[in-house]
Amino acid sequence: MRLIIVLLYVNALLVLSSSCAVLRTPGLFSGYNKLEDKHKNKVKPFQEDSKKVINDGVVYFISGSQMKALLKDSPSALLYLWSPHCSSESCYLLSAVQEYCNKYEKELFIVTEYFDFEILEGQYTPDIKIPVFAADFKHYKTNYCDKYMRLFMEDILEDQHYEPKDLYKRYFFFNKGELIKTGLEL
Repeated sequence: MRLIIVLLYVNALLVLSSSCAVLRTPGLFSGYNKLEDKHKNKVKPFQEDSKKVINDGVVYFISGSQMKALLKDSPSALLYLWSPHCSSESCYLLSAVQEYCNKYEKELFIVTEYFDFEILEGQYTPDIKIPVFAADFKHYKTNYCDKYMRLFMEDILEDQHYEPKDLYKRYFFFNKGELIKTGLEL
């Protein structure tokens, strides 16, 4: 009987410790609440009355409808959903995506899926013309990355023709706010 209790206890510890590891996985949550104050000070809400968006080193919280309005003002745009810890072949350095946009005359809009300033500051260069945006998880009333990113993209793609699987792509090409194509690669 004692052996059964010990085994149940060990099993419970294993389950609890593995669930803690999952909760610390980058990208499960926004990561905002774990930012140091010096980084929280670099995150501000996007002001819709801003006519010209420039790279000022600030990450702007933005809703999908606000991003949709920015995309409508751009003749040719690429929306890149950037994940700081992504190591897949579809994830490129921010500077490489900016070079692609320069070559093909597209305005780049970067939306980070979650916060990791160490990686962001390592990739963010003056060559990137506009700031990095972050989907406003408070607007979507959830801190779960997958959920607020899906809601964010649904807002942007409202009234557009797209497949449900497109919500999980990384690259979205627009002409004056009209979705042209989506992809996992440039």
